[in-house]
Amino acid sequence: MELAYGVIPLQLRDGKWYTFIIHRTKSGGFWEFPKGHLDEGETQLQAAERELKEETGLELMYLVHKEPLVESYRYEIEGDTRSKQVYYYLAIVQGEVQLQRSEVDDGKWVPLEEAVDHVTYETSRSLCEKVVSALATLGSR
Repeated sequence: MELAYGVIPLQLRDGKWYTFIIHRTKSGGFWEFPKGHLDEGETQLQAAERELKEETGLELMYLVHKEPLVESYRYEIEGDTRSKQVYYYLAIVQGEVQLQRSEVDDGKWVPLEEAVDHVTYETSRSLCEKVVSALATLGSR
């Protein structure tokens, strides 16, 4: 099982949630949230925070939700099927976007409710719906 860690970057603008998604250059290109693998000695949150900074230039201000959302999927490389789990932290972010051009060729802020129409894979669309639900729950407290 391959593991990865990421941040679902959020900003609240005029009472509306926005999220930042990136377009990966590998495998023909696809839209998703920033993520990557754990470096030796890092916690899961440290890895997620580092990957956010490396890939987007954005910095984590604070977590919206302490527990990460989990995305699980299978993919194929050269005829070999692999399983992957990604742990995403919901976080308010700040900073200027500076994309890591070696891995990311584009990025954009989109209204959270519309993110489902922009991400490429079904598991990412399902994740978007979980984020909307998690934020709605926070708002009702």
